[in-house]
Amino acid sequence: MQYPVIDVEETGKRIREICDLRGIQAREIRDYMNFAAMQSVYDWFRGKNLPSLDNMYALSRLLEVSIDSLIVAQDEGDGGTECYGRLQMLKCELMDLSCRMAAGALLTYLHAAQNWNRQAVK
Repeated sequence: MQYPVIDVEETGKRIREICDLRGIQAREIRDYMNFAAMQSVYDWFRGKNLPSLDNMYALSRLLEVSIDSLIVAQDEGDGGTECYGRLQMLKCELMDLSCRMAAGALLTYLHAAQNWNRQAVK
């Protein structure tokens, strides 16, 4: 078994892709992390450096994914099948989450409409 090494550039791309999928802008990350400037977030996206462990954990919580989902190992390669498979699985998880949120919102709306109709009939 080889010692695992993080691919900083590909990890930055992955973080950016997940942010895009979630609709989260760099400004929102800056505000969430209480950073004074956006440069750290842009450096992560470009793969110039990685978030600290605390920031990686906070970012995973903000994006509602595991830390492992954010990290790309060098042995995964540039767009390799394992990396692609993980990204596809993550996209499916995010789509499922979005569908569940939309269904919950729809049920809340229908419940409110049903209660309104009951009161209107009285």
